Amino acid sequence: MLRYPRLGLGLRLLLHAVAVVSLTAVATSTDTSNPFTWLDCPSPAPAPSPSSPASPTMNTSTFQSNVFALLDALPTAAAPTGFASLSRGDGTDRAFVRGLCRGDSTPENCTRYLQKAVLHIKAHCNSNRRAAIWYDKCFLSYADTNEPTTYEEGFRQGICHDRKISDSDMDAFNTKTYVYLMINISDGAAHGEEGSSSALPSAVPMFETGEAVYDRGAPNGTMYGMVQCMRDRTAAECALCLWNSMWQLATSCSGHQGGVMLGYNCYLRVEIYSYYNLSLDAPNALLPLAPAPSRILPNVQDRHSYEPLSWARRVQIALDSARGGLEYIHEHIVPVYIHRDVKSANILIDKNCRAKVRIFHGCRF
Repeated sequence: MLRYPRLGLGLRLLLHAVAVVSLTAVATSTDTSNPFTWLDCPSPAPAPSPSSPASPTMNTSTFQSNVFALLDALPTAAAPTGFASLSRGDGTDRAFVRGLCRGDSTPENCTRYLQKAVLHIKAHCNSNRRAAIWYDKCFLSYADTNEPTTYEEGFRQGICHDRKISDSDMDAFNTKTYVYLMINISDGAAHGEEGSSSALPSAVPMFETGEAVYDRGAPNGTMYGMVQCMRDRTAAECALCLWNSMWQLATSCSGHQGGVMLGYNCYLRVEIYSYYNLSLDAPNALLPLAPAPSRILPNVQDRHSYEPLSWARRVQIALDSARGGLEYIHEHIVPVYIHRDVKSANILIDKNCRAKVRIFHGCRF
């Protein structure tokens, strides 16, 4: 069973102020095979260029016709890759539609998910110039501009499980394991293979999954995370969106077994069971929290193909290692903790010579 928390009016500040907005949203679906549906039919201020309507409603039949035509075309356009961004019309009648399917969806399922979303958004938001609908497996929105608005950037809706985690696991779930998992997979989604901690490249852009152990002795002691960004966003915009969602979910669903944070430009979910298709996109199998002996890793270096590292590569490895350690300094949670084991034995290098901190023990509180 899910719990829909009441969110505050503001988001945390990160790098620059994220505007304070109010949320106007209504839950609309009881489809248990594709849960977490959320519908948003906002009435914010008129959109910026290229459209500047005098009203947030569909004040022309031409604009409405453009929206409906784009919505009808979207499922077919998005199915092959899982994403599509379409536009039609001119001036204030120009409409924009975006559709995104979850990264582990097949083209056939993607078509089916978006077709259902089109029917629902037409039925509930047919008089608005901007609207969005979320399912667990897809997202759809339309607007009178292709530029991100303050409302859309600030919108977050969290959905939490009613079940709570045990007191003994509270610290691990809410701080060390959760933060470690989300930072790693968010970095992978935003920066692709270069930022991913997985040994395998992701076949889907701006989509990443991963897992981390928070209780070795519990039947469901592994946490599974998934993040995804809209593919028309930049890497920096994706990273910022996921960062804000990560802290929003930690605040809204603190003490719960899992939850989802919905946004116009990114999606974040964490559970204590596997809920994504492992055969289509292998998750990042992150290492558990417990200390591991420093000599258990074999030396797999092929000495015949070894090439000396350039100074540029060495500097990059050092910077990546420092960044990995500093990422564990957090001001948003209590207590503050610092990774204390950033040493050569705990640094892993991928095929592109990008470094990642291997384990997460040795924390100082």
